[in-house]
Amino acid sequence: MANEIIDINTIFGFWPRKNADISLGTLLKLMETKAVTRALTLSARGIFYDFIEGNNETFRACQNNQRLIPAATVNPYRLQLLR
Repeated sequence: MANEIIDINTIFGFWPRKNADISLGTLLKLMETKAVTRALTLSARGIFYDFIEGNNETFRACQNNQRLIPAATVNPYRLQLLR
């Protein structure tokens, strides 16, 4: 039985501070190239723009590809305001 590789530190989307291709397509290609079976991932949108929109984008990406495991982003300050 072959070993399963699960990357627990991936991100996809747009990185505004660096010219880097971290698109979802690139993540999936890298997973294939490096024989990564599954990846815990999140959308950069949740970090740089809005955690709710980012989590929605993450969830949609993971629904469309069973190799992806969703990780959430949170804004603790904003969560306090919702209480």
